[in-house]
Amino acid sequence: MPYQDFKMKPTKNIFGKKVGFSGKTAADVPKFNPFEKFGRNERAMKVMYDTDPNYKAHRSYGEAKGMNVMNVPGFGRTGLTNIPVVGGVLDNMVGGVQSAAMAGGDLLYQGIQAAKDKNKPFSNVIPSAFEQWKGYNQVRFDPSIDTSNAKSMFDSAAVLENIWNQ
Repeated sequence: MPYQDFKMKPTKNIFGKKVGFSGKTAADVPKFNPFEKFGRNERAMKVMYDTDPNYKAHRSYGEAKGMNVMNVPGFGRTGLTNIPVVGGVLDNMVGGVQSAAMAGGDLLYQGIQAAKDKNKPFSNVIPSAFEQWKGYNQVRFDPSIDTSNAKSMFDSAAVLENIWNQ
């Protein structure tokens, strides 16, 4: 039975009085998706990469996708930055751990993608993962970069691509 079709039935207490839900469906319960912003930006970047003449097959696509990892819960900046004097250092220490986790996870992801897609050679796994890791690190340690939408990440990634590939 699909989640939305599940009917929450009211229960009765020992006196026969109805308690609990009043016939609401599970669809009435508010949903929380912590990956909503990440997913929305991933889809927008893919559309831009495939169709927008300014971004079609753009070389900074990997960096932009890496920047979007900031929108995954647990990979953004922490509240430690609000601690006077030592907050920035503490946040950067956490950022180092996050960066290592992102690099390992992305290497694994790229390897799985190469194994599934016969057109993607394994020789591209490390460069692809490094490209995304580079974008993530740039945005993780530079709070001035906007990660709220795909266009701003693509534009920031293009600048990053030009700086690091000279």
